[in-house]
Amino acid sequence: MTDVLGGMRRDRAYFQRPKRQREKVLAERDKLTRERPEQLFAPEATEVKDTSMRLSWLETPNDGGDEVYKYELQHAMVNALDAADGTLDDLVWLTSFVTEQGTKGAINVRSVVVRELEADTDYMFRVAAFNQVGASDWSEELRVSTLEEQEREERLATEIPESWHALNGNL
Repeated sequence: MTDVLGGMRRDRAYFQRPKRQREKVLAERDKLTRERPEQLFAPEATEVKDTSMRLSWLETPNDGGDEVYKYELQHAMVNALDAADGTLDDLVWLTSFVTEQGTKGAINVRSVVVRELEADTDYMFRVAAFNQVGASDWSEELRVSTLEEQEREERLATEIPESWHALNGNL
């Protein structure tokens, strides 16, 4: 008579890996079927001002079979490069923004206002997506210029609501 306990026979010796080791092996095997995210399209600039602008991007066309947990947006000042007679390979890229997974796991932020830019300056922007396997290639670069300082002052002067002009004599 053979006793069976939990699907295992008592008269047999079984080898079982510790739970953590099994999970690690399964994760590594699963990782082999996943890839880095696909390259994103170039970001888009809106609300361009003298020292700030809004940058937006679409989610990656293919997450590589693993959820994207982070996007990184970078910028480089092109005017400094032009002054040094350099090439695009000489650009110094700085991280503008990093968005990471929220508490619910999804990344909903794919738009950000980049501040503290210099007026009347050309910038290049690019974005990459990250999953557990690695980072996508950087997107194509977007080249955009901030407004001149005087353009901002003129724009602000015209943004005064018409109703406020009536208050001028009564102040």
